[in-house]
Amino acid sequence: MPSAGAEATPRPLPPEIPDDGLAPPAIAAVYDDIRATTGNPIVNLVFRRLAAEDVLLDRVWSALRPHYADGTLDALAGGLLDRLDAALPAAPAGLVHPLGGVDEAGWPAVRALVRGYLVNNARNLIATRLVLVDDLRSGGAAATAPLDRWLPPVAVVVAMPPFPDPGSPLHRRIATLNRLGDAPEPVETASLWRHLAHWPALLDAIAVHPPLLDAAPALAGLRDRALGWAGDAAAGLPRPAATPAERARLRTLVGPLAEITIPKMLPIGLLLDRAPPPPRSDREGPQS
Repeated sequence: MPSAGAEATPRPLPPEIPDDGLAPPAIAAVYDDIRATTGNPIVNLVFRRLAAEDVLLDRVWSALRPHYADGTLDALAGGLLDRLDAALPAAPAGLVHPLGGVDEAGWPAVRALVRGYLVNNARNLIATRLVLVDDLRSGGAAATAPLDRWLPPVAVVVAMPPFPDPGSPLHRRIATLNRLGDAPEPVETASLWRHLAHWPALLDAIAVHPPLLDAAPALAGLRDRALGWAGDAAAGLPRPAATPAERARLRTLVGPLAEITIPKMLPIGLLLDRAPPPPRSDREGPQS
C-alpha cells in the first residue's frame, strides 16, 4: 500500500463537464436538479463524467432519481456509513489528532466538504451498483439508519478550484494523497482532494495525519467491504432497465470511479471527519 508521504505522478484527468456555471444549459439543468434532490451543493464526479457523453447524464439521473428523491438511498447510505464507521480502527482513549493548515473561518467549509462527499459517496456507491452490475445479488442484509448525523453541520458552498498545474507541488501532493487506499496505479483522482486544494497546507497536514497513515494498510480491505455492503443495499431496489451493452458502456465511463475511488474515499472521509479542528494558534489561512 503506498503511503501518503511518497511522491506520485498524477494521471491525466478523463473528460468531464465541470459544475462551474459554464456547463451547457441542458446539463446545468440536470446539475441543478441533482443538487435540489440530494440537498447537497456538490455534484459528484460520477455525474460530471456521464455529462461528457451526450445524453447519458439525463438518462442515468432520470432512472436513479426516484431512489434519491424518496429517501430510500438516504436510509441505506446512513446504514452504510454507520457500519463502515464501526469497522474503522478506534483511536486510543484520550489520543486526539487535530488537523492543521486551515484557519478558523475556513474550518466550517472544510468540515462541510468532507461531510458532503461522505453523504454523496455513500448514496452514489449504492446507486451505481444498480446501473453497473449485470447480475446483482445480495450477500447479506442491508443496514439502514438515519442519515442525519452524517449531514454537513452547516450549508457551505465552496467552488471547485482549477486543477493545479501539472508538475506543481500541489499537483504532486494531490496525486500522492490519491494513492491512499488504491491500487499501485490509481485510475481516478478523487474530487475531495481537488476540492480541498483551496487549502494546500491542509493537504500537507492530511498527508502526515497519524490516524490516516495508521489505517492505510487496511484501507483496501475497507474499500472492498464498503463495495460489498453497497451491493447488498442495491440488490433490494428496483433496477433501471438497461441492456448489457449499455451497462458495459457505463462500466467503461465510470466503473473504476464507482468501484475503486468512491468506496475507498468512504473510510478516508470517515477518518478525516473524526479529526477535531486545530488549536487556534496553529491554524493557517487559505493559500493560493
